[in-house]
This record gives sequence, structure tokens and C-alpha cells, in this order.
Amino acid sequence: MKNITGWIIFGIIAFGWLLRAVITWQWWNNYYSFTDKTTVTNTSSQKIYIANEDESSVTVVDASNNAIIKSINLSQQYYGKFLEYSAHNVQVSPDGKILAVTANIAEPKNKWGHEENMSNNDQVVLIDPLSDLIVWRIDIEKWAHLAHVVIDNNATRAYAVSQEKSKLYVLSLDNQKIEKTIDLPSWSQPHGIRLSPDWRYLFIAFIWEKALGILDIKTDELKTISVWDKAMQVAVSPDNSYVFASLYTSKRIARYNTTTKITDYINLPKDSQWPIQIYPSPDSRYLYVADQGFYFDEWTGHQIYQIDVIQAKVVSSFTWWDWPHGILVSPDGNTVYASNLLSNSLTIIDIRTKKVINNIQIGKGPNGISIWTKWQWWTP
Repeated sequence: MKNITGWIIFGIIAFGWLLRAVITWQWWNNYYSFTDKTTVTNTSSQKIYIANEDESSVTVVDASNNAIIKSINLSQQYYGKFLEYSAHNVQVSPDGKILAVTANIAEPKNKWGHEENMSNNDQVVLIDPLSDLIVWRIDIEKWAHLAHVVIDNNATRAYAVSQEKSKLYVLSLDNQKIEKTIDLPSWSQPHGIRLSPDWRYLFIAFIWEKALGILDIKTDELKTISVWDKAMQVAVSPDNSYVFASLYTSKRIARYNTTTKITDYINLPKDSQWPIQIYPSPDSRYLYVADQGFYFDEWTGHQIYQIDVIQAKVVSSFTWWDWPHGILVSPDGNTVYASNLLSNSLTIIDIRTKKVINNIQIGKGPNGISIWTKWQWWTP
């Protein structure tokens, strides 16, 4: 009788543990279910990633043939409801091991496709660039309106800013959680961010603060330099000589000398509409500017400008597209890529011939852009 009772008790306990495991799995599957679970074999040696703000996706383009490899769906099933995320910015880690996307909650929908009035957290979504699969999601907070994200040299920490709440989130990529939150000046609206080449400072473009921010990431001490205009994005020359900020009202580029601590300004052409994203060449000689326009009662921009950093002036311009936003330069300095918000396209420029060599259709509202190179970053 005692043996029977013991077996019954054991069976009840075992059933309880099994039930707990099933419930846990179901919760995990509901919260972290992704549309694409298919294993992808990566054969590309260089890829371009574009965050699509008007659809819940990241487009992956093979740089060798300018063909779309994949569209990574950021949508998420959450207890029977389908959440979509507006992908604003995307960034590959310097070592090429991880990819981070700032994903702001869009219109949650139930299984019948009807919109739900529900508030969920904005997220930083982490993607494996070898497989192009989502590996984790880090919840930030509701209505953060995340702008840009950058990753440190060891891919151990990521930094993301909330434009709405004027906060900086320091994320542990090892533990997939917020390590700490730093309050930035109230109503400053931080937008673009970049790390210094020595990984000591985080440079921040403040829109309403009209300033370039320099944050010491070891001490969390913030210094702001007035640039007298709304700053949208920052760029740091690879040789660490200059930090740049795009100023969209005055249509200039602020140039901060890291040695002399002096800030001067580079004027854009008179027909410039509104500079947004900026990106330096690998040799620190040039700075490329996407002249977006369109917002804030400006005309739609069509230009990409090439600035000679030493001469502090525009030396070339390229015209092809509508509303160029994101921009980057290939590691060899020969190719410029620009995402175009209105035409939903990716423009590719050969700097050696100074010609547009391709213009391909990608996702809706392409915004931030980043590059992954297999050999450049010594990834397997």
C-alpha cells in the first residue's frame, strides 16, 4: 500500500513538473515567436542591412551582386495578437557577430487582422548576421520612440537612445537586458549616436538641445557643445580627428576638432534641402551627406554630397533619388549606399567613376543602414 501511495505521489509531482514545462514553453512560444524560423546558410561575404520604418522588416542585400537575399520579419505573436514594429535604425557590431535594430511598436493586430488598442514595449532586436535570424529581443519601455543604436568593439554592450524620453539605454548583450539607464537633458530629443574609435566616448546629436553631446562612457559624464541648430546625426572620422553633426535648418555640417576642441561649420550648396545621415570614408578624407528634405515644410531632397574634410567644402554631388536618408561607405571606400525613404529604394554609387551604378527596390520607408563584411571583421 505504501508503495502504491508513493508511486501516486511521485506521479502527481512528475505531472506537475511536466505541466509547468508545457506552460513555460507555451509562454515562451507566445512571447518570443518569430515568423521566420528557417535556417539560412550565409554564403555572402558582404551584406547591406536596411531598416524599413514603414513595414516591420529589415532588408538584406548581397553587396556582390546587389540582389536582395532576404527580408527579416520583425513581427511578433503575443498571446494571439500580432505586433508589428517600425524599424528605425540598424547597426552591425564592429566584430560582425551581432546586428541590432531599434524597433518601435506599431499597430498591434489580433489574429483576424483587426487593430488592437494595446501598449507594448519598444524593443532592440538582435539578429545573427551569419544566419539572418532573430536571436533575441530586449524590451526597453513603452513609447520610448527609440532612435539610433550602436555596439561596442567587443559586442558586449549596445547603446540606444529614446528620442521621446531623452534617455540613453546601456544594454548588456551577454545578458540580453538593460544594464543601466542614463537621463539626458530634458526634452533634448537625442537622435543620432556614434562611438569614438577608441570606444571611450559616445557622441550624441541633440535635436531640441541644438547641441553635440560627448558622453564619457566610463564615468557617464556628459558635455554638450552648442551648434546653434537642430543636430540630427553625428559621424566620427576613423582617425579620430573630427566629429561631425548634420544641422538641418541652417543646412550646414558642424565640424568639431577633437584636438583643438574648436567647432567650425561647412556650408552645403544653396539648393540643399535638409541634411540628415552622414558617414565618413575609411581614410577619413571625405564625409558623405544624405540631403533628405521633405519634413518640416522643406522640399524633397535628391542629393548626396561628398565633402572634402580638409578643405571643408563640397567637392562632388550625386543626384538620382527621392528623399535620401541612410548612408554608408564600403570598407574599401569605393562604394556609397543610400536608402531612399520616398522611393523605397537603395542607391549604389561607384566613387571611382562618380556614377550611380544601381538603384534597387527594397522595403517600405527604408531608414537606417549598416554593412556587414565577412573578411573585414574577421568573422567565421
